[in-house]
Amino acid sequence: MRQYKLNENGKIDLIVYRRWVEMDGSEYDKKSYVGVTDDIDKRNACFNKKVSKYAGRKMLEAMDAVPRDNWKLEILETIEIDNPNDFKPIADERETFYIAKYDSYENGLNGNRGGSGNKGVKFDEARCKQNGNNRRGKPMPPESVKRGADKRRGKKQSAATCKKKSEANSGKKRTPEMNANQSARMKGKNPAAATKAAKEWHEKNPGGWWGDDKHEMSPEMLANMKAAQQARGRRIKATQEDGTIICFPTMLDCAKHYGMGAGSIHNFVRTGNVSKVAKARFEVITDEDYQQWKSQNP
Repeated sequence: MRQYKLNENGKIDLIVYRRWVEMDGSEYDKKSYVGVTDDIDKRNACFNKKVSKYAGRKMLEAMDAVPRDNWKLEILETIEIDNPNDFKPIADERETFYIAKYDSYENGLNGNRGGSGNKGVKFDEARCKQNGNNRRGKPMPPESVKRGADKRRGKKQSAATCKKKSEANSGKKRTPEMNANQSARMKGKNPAAATKAAKEWHEKNPGGWWGDDKHEMSPEMLANMKAAQQARGRRIKATQEDGTIICFPTMLDCAKHYGMGAGSIHNFVRTGNVSKVAKARFEVITDEDYQQWKSQNP
């Protein structure tokens, strides 16, 4: 639990304060910042030294632009707190009240509407970048990782969520930098948890997932897999010796048609040579060309 500063009565002073700018001609003139603290002297020291954790981006930018002599301070309210557990909920409520009163979020220097008031707030690009920089390189506390894992355990994503994620990632390719970063992160690491879980699962399910009748692939699943393979496959055009043209949705379909291996088709595509077995020349075509051929050859 956070340690609060105690007053002479052994209690906590919840201090709500406001800083604002008095600087004619400045874009920050009359703009306010509302804050809450249990130690106003410490907050003043942080303000005067411009400690980066003092406040959010808007306030820090104003602190850079406005000399300290042009800032005013007002104590809005002081509440004596007996129970430390009461500090945050009361602080959130009072901070939210005064931010609304002085309009210090929309037309001031507060970065949110108070308390946990970021809910529903869409941050601009600069704020998102700042948040990312603040978190980068900082691992999540073990208790946060465990809490997140416990919350997700046993839950399945809805079909709508899976579809949305699939559509968002469709067509995206990992950059060489992303691959290099992942490789560097994983180098020398053994995914012990996954390895252990997989081993335990295989011990309980000999033969693998498809090892018994319960897990036979349905015709619908097979059709979906084939459709997915064809969607991402390379379209192949085969020009036979007599000039006849046959187009295939994938290299594997072409290989099966001629009783050849997919690797052989790949080599003939690469070299441009004629296959003596198929008596045809192979080349890669666009999906548009394939669809046009297919419409003419149902």
